[in-house]
Amino acid sequence: MAGRLPENVRLLIINHVENFDALDILLYLRREAPKRRTAEEIGTALKIPVGTVNRRLEAFNSAGFARSEEMSPRQWVFAGDPDQTRAVDDLAAWVARDRATVINMVASRNLERMKSLANAFKLGGKS
Repeated sequence: MAGRLPENVRLLIINHVENFDALDILLYLRREAPKRRTAEEIGTALKIPVGTVNRRLEAFNSAGFARSEEMSPRQWVFAGDPDQTRAVDDLAAWVARDRATVINMVASRNLERMKSLANAFKLGGKS
């Protein structure tokens, strides 16, 4: 059943889920917690290039959703505070219940970013 995403999920997507890879990586980290995973393990499990995984993990680290253990190789674990954890858990529940609504939200976020970029390059104020 389609519905309106709760505010915490909407804000999570708007502020931290730039694309479908980010969505999958964040949900994977939460699902696997408290296990630690390398970027290579995450990439293999999700079929996402390791470079992309590393960039997303660094972004999630900066935002407080993940932290790395300084081992060789570097290992990552979900590290959200209680509000972040609740938002990610709510996101996971929405993906399970109504994946289309979540996908549409992520896609529309990207569409708005592309429109904004296109508007920045308009010459002479013409549409």
